[in-house]
Amino acid sequence: MPIFNLAQWFAISDVRRTAHAAGRSGRTARDATHHLEARLERLALGTIAVWELLRETTELTDDDLRQRITEIDLRDGALDGRSRPTRRSCVACGRENSARRTRCLYCGHDLPDDGPITG
Repeated sequence: MPIFNLAQWFAISDVRRTAHAAGRSGRTARDATHHLEARLERLALGTIAVWELLRETTELTDDDLRQRITEIDLRDGALDGRSRPTRRSCVACGRENSARRTRCLYCGHDLPDDGPITG
C-alpha cells in the first residue's frame, strides 16, 4: 500500500473516531437535557400545587405572589428572573463567603444552608 494511501486511511480512521465520540457526546447531552426537563416539570407541578393550596387556605392573592417574586428577585440587586445570593456570612467568625461554599474559607466552620445571606 503506498504511503499516501496509508496516511489517508489513518486520517479517515481518526475522523471516524472523532465523529463517533461526538455522537456519544451529543446523546449524553440530549439525555441530560431530557432529565433536566423532566425535573423542571415536576418542580413546576409542585410549585403550582403549593400555590393553589396556599391561595385556597389563606387570603393570599396572585398579586401577593407576584410582589414576593419580585422582592426575592431583587435580593441579588438585579431584576432578572433569577435568585442568586452572592455572599453568606459565617456564624462563627462573621466573615462573608461565597453563597456556594459549604465551609467558611477563613475559619473552616460549616456554613448552614439557612445561614445569613447578603446581596
